[in-house]
Amino acid sequence: MKKHTPKSVFEIISSGVKIPSLIEVELGVKLGRWLVEYLDETPESIDIYGTPLTQRVPDFALAAGVLQFEADHPNIHEAFQLAYQAGIEVAFINAVSTNDDGLNQNWAKLRVTSAAQIYRISYQLLEDYLVIVSINDQLLNLTVK
Repeated sequence: MKKHTPKSVFEIISSGVKIPSLIEVELGVKLGRWLVEYLDETPESIDIYGTPLTQRVPDFALAAGVLQFEADHPNIHEAFQLAYQAGIEVAFINAVSTNDDGLNQNWAKLRVTSAAQIYRISYQLLEDYLVIVSINDQLLNLTVK
């Protein structure tokens, strides 16, 4: 029987894995719920564009919001899989590989497909709220708390 060796804290930190904060999860859920309300329907797909330095909402939290979960839902950790089972594709795309010059460290982007229409949404994640900066290049600066 092979003995399992636990990872040291240094291995975990150096792996670059970022554990989302409770605030980031809550804001991700709120963004997902807002998105369904804005579209007046459930989106078919959501691509989350960001860089390793970009503050962005966690994909599972965004999926949970689209599924109309609350942040304290007992199955929130399964939201990504439940969204996929419901026919909603949610993916994170490393914007460094896309050469997207419109992305900076302060904004993240969503590419949302719904009813054969595509929405490009830029948002900024702040301390305890987020701002929808633009939709399809139209400035909004809408606060979501």
